[in-house]
Amino acid sequence: MILNKNLMMTAMLALPASVALGQTKPPVAHFWADVATHSMSIPGMDDMDEGSMGMFGGFFGGTKNAGGAPGKWLDTALHTRNKPSGTLGSHAIPPALNMGSALPLVPVQVERGRSEGEADMERPKGRLLFYWGCSETVRPGQPRVLDFARAAPDEYSKFMIGRFAPDRGAKAVAGRSVWPNEQDRKRVPANASLNGDHAVSGEGVPAGLRFAIGAAHDFMPVWSRDGKQIAFASDRYGNFDLFVMPAEGGEARRLTYHSAAEYPYTFTGDDTAVVFGAARMDAAPGLQMGPGGRPSVR
Repeated sequence: MILNKNLMMTAMLALPASVALGQTKPPVAHFWADVATHSMSIPGMDDMDEGSMGMFGGFFGGTKNAGGAPGKWLDTALHTRNKPSGTLGSHAIPPALNMGSALPLVPVQVERGRSEGEADMERPKGRLLFYWGCSETVRPGQPRVLDFARAAPDEYSKFMIGRFAPDRGAKAVAGRSVWPNEQDRKRVPANASLNGDHAVSGEGVPAGLRFAIGAAHDFMPVWSRDGKQIAFASDRYGNFDLFVMPAEGGEARRLTYHSAAEYPYTFTGDDTAVVFGAARMDAAPGLQMGPGGRPSVR
């Protein structure tokens, strides 16, 4: 199982109110943060050391997010128009991350060719067989095989395509300053949390590039047809439940209490109920029933 989240923060210089919308300049700085929790059932990967993890990370095209290796992973990237070649920056992090007070952001070094000795590097031995789907028999076209001794570099990055969330933001490309990097590649602790205040600084970065991440996550908002209500999913009580609140603001009312995660899709035609999706496998007595004995949410 792989859970990915992608965050992007932007900072803009203040503009006069008289500036027309069409004349608004793009953000001065962008900051991307990709976070993931990986769990895979490949024997031995839980015990791999730091060097081996880094090898897999390079093979799969990430900076540190080691191609699905178990654990928590964080990749960040900074770009500023004021210094397009890259800037030495710093990402001030909250205590809950348990990784010190800040992470260094270092400009990406563009490789001009293979380093001396790289061609003679000993290739790892073994094969990775990849199956997917649920079936009593192996489906046609499976398994997908990756032979470590023969695979070209681009085959590693293509191997998992379509099987996990793509890298949308924190890419190690020219003009960006990234973490992890050659100066700091420490692993994210198992008890790490991003909750708290963050600040990004560096030459050419506006002072206002700050943000906070809360413990709860509210997402997938759905507006009622009359525009008076908003339904959304939130994990403020643990797993994702459904909530509804007035569109103009106010207290959110919890609609579901099941241990499975629920996600809203739309309101019914009369706006009296929320249509949602969930994976539930309860016995009949355990179903959450709405008025009239029907499994609905109102």
